[in-house]
Amino acid sequence: MTKTKKDLVVRVKQDLSKYRVEQLKEMTDFLLNDIVQIAKSGYVVSLKNLGNIQQTHKAARLGRNPRTGEDVIIAARSRLTFKFRPSLAQVQEET
Repeated sequence: MTKTKKDLVVRVKQDLSKYRVEQLKEMTDFLLNDIVQIAKSGYVVSLKNLGNIQQTHKAARLGRNPRTGEDVIIAARSRLTFKFRPSLAQVQEET
């Protein structure tokens, strides 16, 4: 089952009932966008008891078009990755 940002906002609303849903959505958006921007700028974002978010780089490489069999260059790219803390990785493997 997938949980979305909306689910997170609703869950936080249960605990922080003094805030309106719109305010909590804004806070959640700000927090997530800030985490992404920090990670994109080269820092590792460490979320205690959860894991780390960081930017990784993949070099350009040679690939093949599956329809034509023609060789093509796959461009270099960067992406954000998330690594669970070791204790959470064990829980994930058990389920």
